[in-house]
Amino acid sequence: MKTPKRLIALFLLSFAACASLSFVSIEANARGIRGELTLNGTHDLQLEAGKAAEFRFRFTDTASGKLITKFKKLHQRSMHLVILRSDLSTIAHVHPIQFGDTGEFVIFLNQKLFDPDNFQSPNAISKSGEYYLYAEIFPDRGNVYPVAEIASLTVTASSDKTTDNTTLAADAVSSNGEIVKYFGQNQEPSNWGAAYRVSLKPAVVPGCDGNLIHFDFELKKWNPEIEFYEIVYSYNKWLGMAGHALMVSDVGGTPEAKSFVHMHSMKNVTTHLLRYSIHDRKEVPKGLQKIWIQVKPGDEVLTFPFVIDYSAEYLPPAGCPSQLN
Repeated sequence: MKTPKRLIALFLLSFAACASLSFVSIEANARGIRGELTLNGTHDLQLEAGKAAEFRFRFTDTASGKLITKFKKLHQRSMHLVILRSDLSTIAHVHPIQFGDTGEFVIFLNQKLFDPDNFQSPNAISKSGEYYLYAEIFPDRGNVYPVAEIASLTVTASSDKTTDNTTLAADAVSSNGEIVKYFGQNQEPSNWGAAYRVSLKPAVVPGCDGNLIHFDFELKKWNPEIEFYEIVYSYNKWLGMAGHALMVSDVGGTPEAKSFVHMHSMKNVTTHLLRYSIHDRKEVPKGLQKIWIQVKPGDEVLTFPFVIDYSAEYLPPAGCPSQLN
């Protein structure tokens, strides 16, 4: 379970094709961590959409001014990087490599990498437009459990071919509250008879300090011999979990203004469903939320997008301290 949007550092970065732009690094809250990013070894940034580029990250403690060099791993990585086009039409979930105790994380985007966990790197920033990058890091604080510190930045990529923004629309919901969608072999949207049938069923459980939101996910694969879908019961672990889910709000014109949530799921031993959960302490805004479910039923990680209209009211149940006063 994750709580959304714990921002500790804010990067504001813009880059365009054949244009040199400025670099800004701003510390964001009391945890006192300052993030820094260089592109192709320089702060005088140039980038062409779809062109391979080196992204290098490092973080310093603002109180001491010292570079943070020790990080813990959570879900097998000490840094997770999520790259979203601002209209939420594309996503890449990748993992920069930490170089020993140097405190630096490096990843090459827009090119194929040997690391299988970076399979989405080749098309990370392949179209023109504005992109939001969310970096989850896990500083080593001794015996303190590693908590995901989320840093965000904005990127603008240009190319000769302009890509229009798409307008987000909520997926159709059945009478039982379930969203059902069909996808082809490469996870492109499709119809009945395509390679995959997926469903997502949200549920809201009110609590004393916010809502607990569950998302139950089901995957079925098309069997051409019987011309029908069969339930997938078994998942290979990816990054230590049966499934990952990323949820971002449509509300907010900057990455720091949006709600960002990274959820995980363990296989439920009593059902074939994968459950993802989030404790919303009044931080998830009402309105459209896009969710990407990532699972590995075979050798390949599959990514399936959903769009929900979140409108749950905060209604504390009877017996909560606020109700007793």
